[in-house]
Amino acid sequence: MGFLLPFFLVVFVLSGGQVVAVDATAGEKEKGTLEALLAAPVPLLQIALGKTLATVAMALLSGVAGLLGLALGGALSARLGGGLLTERGETLVLGGR
Repeated sequence: MGFLLPFFLVVFVLSGGQVVAVDATAGEKEKGTLEALLAAPVPLLQIALGKTLATVAMALLSGVAGLLGLALGGALSARLGGGLLTERGETLVLGGR
């Protein structure tokens, strides 16, 4: 578990932030709104900072939601018995026991 949780956290954070980052960069050009955004009387630093903060916020939210889902799934599976039936009718105990 000490190796798997950080691995899943990295995957959740990267996949959650990737969608926002791609839409904030390539999505602007694809929708045709990049020129209007750059012509607006807003400093470029504020535009870049806003897009970066939105990406970081969604990445962190995705990581927290993923870890919360893993914790709730583990608690639910432990409450429901924590075992799996094999083909021979034996019960495999989960949870490292």
